[in-house]
Amino acid sequence: MRKISICLILFLGIVQVSAQKDSISIEAKLSSDKKTLDINQEIVYYNNSEKDLSTVKLLNWVSAYQKRGTSLVYRKLEDRNTDLHFAKPEQLGKLLQFSIKGPDDEAIPVNNLSAENLFIPLNAPLQPGKSIRLKLQYQIQLPDKKFTGYGTSDRNIALKYFFIVPDHFDPGNILGRYYHDIEESVSFNTYWTFQFDLPAQSFIEGNLHQDQSNLFKGYLDSDPEFIISQDEYPFINVNTGDISTEVRFGYPLTPQEKENLEFYLPLHLKFIKEKIGYLPSRLFISEKFRANEDFFGNNDISFWKFRFQLFTDAEKADLDYLGIIAKKVLDESIITDKQDNHWFKNGLKSYIEIQYIKKFYGETKLLGKLPESKIFGIRPLKLFHASNLKLIDRYGLTYQYIMSQNLDQKIGEKFTVLSNFNVMAISSFETGSLFNYSADKMGYENFNTLLQNYIAKNTDKQIDPKDFLIELAEKDNRTAYLTDFLKQKNRVNFKLQKLKKQDDSLHIKINKNTSAPIPVKLETKTREDEKKRILGRDRR
Repeated sequence: MRKISICLILFLGIVQVSAQKDSISIEAKLSSDKKTLDINQEIVYYNNSEKDLSTVKLLNWVSAYQKRGTSLVYRKLEDRNTDLHFAKPEQLGKLLQFSIKGPDDEAIPVNNLSAENLFIPLNAPLQPGKSIRLKLQYQIQLPDKKFTGYGTSDRNIALKYFFIVPDHFDPGNILGRYYHDIEESVSFNTYWTFQFDLPAQSFIEGNLHQDQSNLFKGYLDSDPEFIISQDEYPFINVNTGDISTEVRFGYPLTPQEKENLEFYLPLHLKFIKEKIGYLPSRLFISEKFRANEDFFGNNDISFWKFRFQLFTDAEKADLDYLGIIAKKVLDESIITDKQDNHWFKNGLKSYIEIQYIKKFYGETKLLGKLPESKIFGIRPLKLFHASNLKLIDRYGLTYQYIMSQNLDQKIGEKFTVLSNFNVMAISSFETGSLFNYSADKMGYENFNTLLQNYIAKNTDKQIDPKDFLIELAEKDNRTAYLTDFLKQKNRVNFKLQKLKKQDDSLHIKINKNTSAPIPVKLETKTREDEKKRILGRDRR
């Protein structure tokens, strides 16, 4: 019994340490000109690393907007955006004042307020599992919203990545982390309290539970985000079956958009839950997030005096918001380092899209209604093969095109090194196609169950998605090639070398230009467009 008691105490102690979460309490007052925030803040920070910490690293990412030469400025220049580089001083963001006190209210000196990483020295090392309480007072000048979509504008104010927070990913790394505007997770697994003091006639929305008009509380596995505006923005409550989710928007919706979303959002949430097994009780969609995650290729086309609508407004809302909601749910349920593992959530988003399109848009053409459009009484696009391509073909075609131009990059490339197009073509489309192919091989139900279990057992934990690939390979060894597939640009070609028909059988010999054990799918197609998969032994 004594051994059992000791083991139980040790187990409970381990659980207690592993379950400890940071808490951050913020009182923020917005100036009447909506240019500055005065902040009183308290941080209870736990050392969840495996070593003593002599300093606490705080991220001061508003300083990324302060001067030339920051990682943010360089990234914008790489995208041929010079707005921040040539910005006026009053348009920039900066830390104007800052003071910090330790556990005994002793003032801690901090010298370089323009640094994106503030290293706070401790009087005594902070041991693993132990916490420290820090009190901060500071004032920040908000940058112009046009640089990143976060900051101040005449229409509204978008707040994200401006508050000073601990670095959770690598607290002992003295090199620091820098703001690149890539929508990465920073302050995951944290309990937040926000009390805002706003000018009159202001409304505020955010991704935290709203206790009162300007009071927000709750746990987040993503970063806190708020929109302050003179207009009250819409929301939609979805309560159907076992789904109870409130979707809030950081931008206005037309009556028709709202009507379309009231119909489609319950379908989207139900479909997503069937795939990943989880839905949060609250989702917040900002204008920037919508623009980043909407469906590529369903916009109307204007040519000369003509305007061609590929899809109806309802279809566009359906396709756009399926991806937007899927990515938002994944961001709220999976914690991973976006720099190294961007492909995991991006790929799962595309996997969900592929499944949705197969189910609801299986026969829809890639160009929508465009091939039926008439110019001077004729349908010119009917003459081209593109008019016969289906919407589901977009994932393979996008990757094939960029590969043929030798513009593709490896899936495992760091996110800040990926070109904008490869974020879609490689990180999202190619990875999503690989997930879909793996699910097809092992059975979609088996793949979805594995994914659901993986997400559930890693709730509130930072993950390495390569562990998921290992579990996938253990479930079906035909997916074992994926781990190495991420590490290099892939030029895999399959060549039909020999085909021989004998009685009711087909004898097919295929060569490939790699020794890697990459599976291939064969199917026959009749003149009536009936497809049938060819079954046989894969000798690789």
